[in-house]
Amino acid sequence: MNIQKPLIHILWTTFDTLPVWNKNGNWDEFAKKYQILKENKIDFTTSHKHYSKYNNQIGKPTTRFLSDKAIIKLEADILNLTKPNADRIINELNIVHIKITNVFVEILLFSDELDINQKIARLKSRTATLLHFSFPEEFLGKKTWSKGYWQSTFKKNQKLALNILNK
Repeated sequence: MNIQKPLIHILWTTFDTLPVWNKNGNWDEFAKKYQILKENKIDFTTSHKHYSKYNNQIGKPTTRFLSDKAIIKLEADILNLTKPNADRIINELNIVHIKITNVFVEILLFSDELDINQKIARLKSRTATLLHFSFPEEFLGKKTWSKGYWQSTFKKNQKLALNILNK
């Protein structure tokens, strides 16, 4: 029996950026995509509540912003860490889309749900360390990422969900 792995949408933010589950955050583009998913009757589960409208604040004065060179390094590190046998815990996250801005990392991937929490926690930890090694004046290794991450899971209509979220 061939069991397809679910499509998982992961999003985490830089330190002190308001996350998706905070109504004060700057997530209207995100909200529009999830409204389109609902209009297309695509079922999904989420790790946190999300809103149809946000107050569009970025975060606190201490919000950490990623520079262009850090974004380039971060994307390369994520792709390297998720290759087969590259990391004993992360090991083979099947990433199909990655988007990194100065305040968040967004990944679409196929993976088993059972160990995704451990894999994403490890990915956040390893990337914070690697950013510190590359840019010690900008990143201390801690206070790189906000706590937690957003996750939504799609078990059906994955191709349509992927097309909507990938825009």
